[in-house]
Amino acid sequence: VALAFSWIHAGIDEIPVFPSFDPNITPGDRRYTEKYRPTFTPAGFISDSQNAYTFTLASSYRIPPEWWDLFGTTSFPPQFLMGLNLKRIAHLLADDKASGYGLDLGLLVHLPDLNAVIGATGFGGLSLGVYWQSQIAVSWKNRDIPISSSHQEVIPHQVRLGLAYLNQVWERQLLLLWTVIQSASISRNLPSRYRRQDRLGVEYQLSQRLALRIGCQNRRPTCGVGLQTTRSDALVLKIDYGLTSNDIVNTHFVSLIMLF
Repeated sequence: VALAFSWIHAGIDEIPVFPSFDPNITPGDRRYTEKYRPTFTPAGFISDSQNAYTFTLASSYRIPPEWWDLFGTTSFPPQFLMGLNLKRIAHLLADDKASGYGLDLGLLVHLPDLNAVIGATGFGGLSLGVYWQSQIAVSWKNRDIPISSSHQEVIPHQVRLGLAYLNQVWERQLLLLWTVIQSASISRNLPSRYRRQDRLGVEYQLSQRLALRIGCQNRRPTCGVGLQTTRSDALVLKIDYGLTSNDIVNTHFVSLIMLF
């Protein structure tokens, strides 16, 4: 059994707020009369802060080798990995606050040796995963407006399916990944970030320390690299970098994992 806690923060300060237009002044007045034109001087600044807190409980189960051997196999038996997330989302925009709670459930089935399962050679390993995310209703609280259903942002149910295939190519490890993210809602008015997403990726391990990655997300190219270094016998550092392309800007991801 494993326990974990994570905190994700995103925020920005000094967002300018401009005064609203005087409804008694027409667009024509602003166009032809200079004194009615806006100066674009901010009336003030606000900040935006978003936080996600997650508590994770995970466990795994491997089929006993003595039971797996009854099928006439000599490979590593299948492994089942299960996980649960309890989440709290908090959003602070100027004087308005919002919060919501959610639940995630995940299951991963790992077949390390397909050769033993199908009675063939050269087929490598396979992993199948399913992930369910509950609906989260984020309720906004304003000083002047009471909480009601009309002041909620609903994050719909989501189901994620994943498939990973691992094998040796040119004496190096090759990993193929395919993931589908589908909202459980059938509404056509869902924001684009909640609609179906297809992701496909390839990782080729050049050495025990270096891996190259390339793929696509909704037909947009992605790439990345992974580096593993050993600082001592009891400390291993893993550094991962990823790049995804978007309509406006590209997004860079950097992570550092320490194993000790």
